[in-house]
Amino acid sequence: MRIFLQRNSKNKIQIEDGEDDVFKKLAKYARDETEDLWEEKVDKYLKNGMSETEAKHRANRKLRDDELDKFMWKYANLVHYILQLRVGRLHLKVVKFIEKLVQEGTEYKKAIKMAIRKYKNELDNYLDEVIEERRRRRGWEQEDGDDDDEGEEEDEEGDDDDDDEERGGR
Repeated sequence: MRIFLQRNSKNKIQIEDGEDDVFKKLAKYARDETEDLWEEKVDKYLKNGMSETEAKHRANRKLRDDELDKFMWKYANLVHYILQLRVGRLHLKVVKFIEKLVQEGTEYKKAIKMAIRKYKNELDNYLDEVIEERRRRRGWEQEDGDDDDEGEEEDEEGDDDDDDEERGGR
């Protein structure tokens, strides 16, 4: 399957299997969340005398509904975010820059990284807002010059491994 993002016939971004990849990743994240419970169930069934194959099949069946709920919840959140970003000022700038880079011959994954780095300062402002909001909620006072993380910044900057897209969180 090929997906084309178009503004006109000259400006196309071609992404192989884009939709399938996204849904598979969301499903993987949902399954990852139930991994510990799945292992517990398999162990329980093995202790009750089931074969390993049967124990795994039964654990899969038992967790299927929970995994489907998690998968649908993740997809619903993604759709919600996409709909918000479609009209967002910063997101539109990032997308336009990506399209420009791709049109000039840059591979789309690299173009995405370049565009995000270009707008790093604006993205950083959102992180600052969240940090400040958390401080206010917890009643913390920000002290001038109290930056414990000084010097640790940008350790991973420029890391072009494709493993970045496999990360699901912290």
